[in-house]
Amino acid sequence: MYDESKVRPGRLIRFGIKPWGNTILGSNNGCGVAANFAGVHVNRTENQKFLDLIGKPLFEITDPGIHSADLMERSLGVASMSALYQPFLKSSSVRYCGFLAQE
Repeated sequence: MYDESKVRPGRLIRFGIKPWGNTILGSNNGCGVAANFAGVHVNRTENQKFLDLIGKPLFEITDPGIHSADLMERSLGVASMSALYQPFLKSSSVRYCGFLAQE
């Protein structure tokens, strides 16, 4: 859908890591949430490594994230993919994907 539209994919602005789930906030009003597959294991020191992701394009976080063996990286990848889809959640875009949607 990005190839066919004038929408530009966003970059990571901010993220949150919580025991219940992880959140990705991207530019272009992208917001995505995914379950924290690691469960209650949230190690603040260990998760500092994700600070390097700030400013990166969401596509660069999504693909390696969802294929990662690391559960936290995988969760952030799924949240990033969700944020990438955010600009296309209006009714016309949802219908374009083949789903029933009303204005």
